[in-house]
Amino acid sequence: MTDPIASVLNHSLSRRRLGAAALAGAGLWNFGALAQPAAAALPKVKVGVGSLALDAAMAYVMMPPVLGYWRSEGYDGESFSAQSSVQAIQLLAAGKVDFIQVNSAPMVQAVIRNKLPLRAVMVSKVIDWSLITPEAGPIKTLADWKGKLIGVPALGAGGVPLLESYFQANGIDPKKDITLVAVGAGPAALAALNAGRVQGLMFWASAIAGFEAMGGKYRYFFNPEWRRNPDYMLATLQSTIDSNPRMVEAVARGVAKASLYAMTNPDCVRQLHWKAYPTHRPTAGDEAAQISLEELRMKAERAGMQAALDLGGGKWGRVTGEHFSRLQDLLLESKVIESRLANPEEFVVNIPGFFDKVNAFDHDAVARLAHPGVLVAGVHLVEEAGNVD
Repeated sequence: MTDPIASVLNHSLSRRRLGAAALAGAGLWNFGALAQPAAAALPKVKVGVGSLALDAAMAYVMMPPVLGYWRSEGYDGESFSAQSSVQAIQLLAAGKVDFIQVNSAPMVQAVIRNKLPLRAVMVSKVIDWSLITPEAGPIKTLADWKGKLIGVPALGAGGVPLLESYFQANGIDPKKDITLVAVGAGPAALAALNAGRVQGLMFWASAIAGFEAMGGKYRYFFNPEWRRNPDYMLATLQSTIDSNPRMVEAVARGVAKASLYAMTNPDCVRQLHWKAYPTHRPTAGDEAAQISLEELRMKAERAGMQAALDLGGGKWGRVTGEHFSRLQDLLLESKVIESRLANPEEFVVNIPGFFDKVNAFDHDAVARLAHPGVLVAGVHLVEEAGNVD
C-alpha cells in the first residue's frame, strides 16, 4: 500500500482547491478587519485544518481570524478544511499552507516514517476519539467487531491509526478482520450507521456528542491511555520556525487567546461562528435544536481542551518532549510506528521560552470580552486583549 505522505514528498502535488469554495460560501465575517486600515496589506497565513467538520467546537483554530487575534499580531490568517490529517500534512509538505491542525498519530508517523521535519506548536486537546456502536445492537465485545464495517470521516483521518492499533493490541487484525469505510462527517456519518451500511463509527468526542444529541445511544470502545496523551495540535515545518519564529509565536498566541475565549463563554463562540461561517451551522431541526446540538459538541470539546491545558501545566498549548516520549511508547507498543526518535524534544517547537511567550497576554481582558454583551470584535477587542510584554 502506498504511503500517502511519502508520495507527496517524492512528487509535487497537483493543483487543488484549498477550501476556497467553502470560504466563499461561508462569507467570512472577519471582525478583525476593523482593527487595521483597509489598505494595510498584512502577510497572509494559511492554516489547513485536518477535518471535514469545522463546527463551533473548533474555536481554537476557527475563531482567531473572526476575533481579529491574528490580525492584531500583524498577520492576515485564514483557516479552512484540509479534509483529514494526512491530507493536511501533504499540503504542508508541498508548501501549500503555513500551518496545519492535525491529530498526533499521523503527525508522529510523518516524522518517524517519512523524516518530515514537522514540529508541534500548540496542543489543543488530548486524544478523545472513541469507537461507538448502537447500545442496543449485537456488538458487545471487541471480538464482536470481526467481519464488521466501521465508518471513519476519511481514510486519512487521525483516528484511523489509533483504531488499527487498538484492534492490533487486542488480537484483531485490522487489515483482515475489519473494513474501514469513509462516511464523511455529521449527518452523513450518522445516516450510514443508522442505515446499517456500517456497524460502528470511529470519531472524536464532539462529533459523537452531536450524534447523541440527535437521539443516538451508544456503546463506547477506546484505550484509556488515549485520554492521557496529546492529540489535536497546530504544527508547522522546522524551516518555518527557523525563517520566521515571530510568525510562529504570533499565530500560536492567537490560538491561545481563542482557546481562552471559548472556554470562558462558548455561547459567544457559537453566535460568532454561525455569523462568520453560516454554512457550518447545523441544519437539522429548529433553532432550539440546532443550539442544543452545538452546545453539546462544544461541551465535549471543552473537556478535551481542559485536559490538554492540565497536561500543559496550565499553559495554553504547552507540550514537551516528555509528552511525546509517552506518546511514542503508546504508538510503538500498538505498532502505529516501528521506531522512535531518540530525542523526543525534536517533535516540539524549539524557540526558547516559546510557551511562556505564547501565554503572555492579558487573560483577564480576553475573559471580560467573552460575554454576550460584546459580540463585535475590532479595535476595542485588540486593544483590551493585547499582549503582555
